[in-house]
Amino acid sequence: MARYETLSGGRGGQIFFRPKRRNADARPGEDLLEVTLSGQPVRINDYSLSGISVIDPSSRFDWQGQIGRVAELSIRLTEDTLFAGNVRLVRTQELSGVSLIGCAFEGDMPDLSAIAIQQAQAHLERMTTRTPSLVSAQVPMAYRALCSDVLQLLNWHRQQVETFHRQFDDEAEEEALETACQVIEQPVLEEWRQLWQRGEDIVRGLQPDSAAFDATKRYTEQVLTPAFMGGPIWERSFSKPLDYPGDFEVMKMVYDWARKGATPTDRMVHRIGLEVAECIATRMVLVQQAIAATIAEHGNAGPARITSLGCGPAKEVENVLSASRMSGSAVFTLIDQDLDALDDTFTRLTPKVRRLSPHVQLELLHESFLRVVRGGMAGQSIKGQHLIYTVGLVDYLSASMARSMVFRLYKKLAPGGLLIVGNMADSKLSNFWPMEFIADWRVKYRSREEMTDMAVLCPNASVEVRREQTGRVWMLYVRKPA
Repeated sequence: MARYETLSGGRGGQIFFRPKRRNADARPGEDLLEVTLSGQPVRINDYSLSGISVIDPSSRFDWQGQIGRVAELSIRLTEDTLFAGNVRLVRTQELSGVSLIGCAFEGDMPDLSAIAIQQAQAHLERMTTRTPSLVSAQVPMAYRALCSDVLQLLNWHRQQVETFHRQFDDEAEEEALETACQVIEQPVLEEWRQLWQRGEDIVRGLQPDSAAFDATKRYTEQVLTPAFMGGPIWERSFSKPLDYPGDFEVMKMVYDWARKGATPTDRMVHRIGLEVAECIATRMVLVQQAIAATIAEHGNAGPARITSLGCGPAKEVENVLSASRMSGSAVFTLIDQDLDALDDTFTRLTPKVRRLSPHVQLELLHESFLRVVRGGMAGQSIKGQHLIYTVGLVDYLSASMARSMVFRLYKKLAPGGLLIVGNMADSKLSNFWPMEFIADWRVKYRSREEMTDMAVLCPNASVEVRREQTGRVWMLYVRKPA
């Protein structure tokens, strides 16, 4: 068990360790596995060294009645049995019409590395029958032309920079090279925005999860994505080193807004990525303003109690704490299921909190988001909050789960308290094409009506939906009666 100090003059905040879980969907060929639990067909959701969770898509079996019992888990690939052994059912929950079952290994454990290798090999064998020409035949001609134009733009940038660079000594003219890159940056960005809109218009006409949609996405990852991998923000989003997109390091890149990349063109590609992710920074500004207003309103009568669910790098809190003085006292509760994100945030915020002591307290909780919204360990300690916000979590939740989460968080507000929820907007120019197709970063894009629907379970709430500056993110404001 790891322990973090709660920066409030002596109380301790505990962070419990759990073995890192791996998402099965991140591995190609998952659909080739034949998995059964107690003879019922299931599919692997995620796994760790201590256990495995599976999904029953039919949700017809009474898994709740099996909790605590030992069952047989079987994993087969074509004709080969990769694992057959006993697991103990430890938990189950209903999620969007399917059953999620958590199991602990009893006795023998599957060799997960060997299964992953065999699964990958089977996927590779299957993919050899799907030649690029067969894939591209399902891709709209207009989309193939778009990809060609994007590559031409990046190549044009590289040629301009290289032509300029050849005229001067590398070291002596590094500053001049940087100036030249800045000169041509604006026309590249203007052209990119036009291409971005073209991409949006084309892929919005594809039926999600259709053969044409899947083929277009594969085509993008084969033809276009490699050209973006020199940009650090694209590379990290696509490779997902922490097993999920949009991790705290990606967020930090957006907030830093710095030139990154090994070459001038790589830095240009990174800059294009920042252009796409600008809405992440602008939504943060709105939350920062809400924090400042909450402290000004409640921080003199007692501490203003503020919670961030899915805090990531908590840049908005860092900015507020960087002010020369506070307009009142505050207790910040920052929750994330990524221990690395909490460690990074703790390191950056500690000096600022100590400088403002005793007016500021900081509590960091390492907890599963689902456990929080279902009243788990961390969720039980959150109550009477003046402000709760979560601006990157509901993008991944179904409508029913989003409604449930908003309702549970709403109940934790103090009278007059405010809940803010951010979600990617389904707009004419959204992040759908660059995120989904180039970076393999899938989220749910919602309408204004769908945002309002999230608060339908909140009794007597005052509900407002706004766009942030770019227009690509909705911000839902749910106010509890005073």
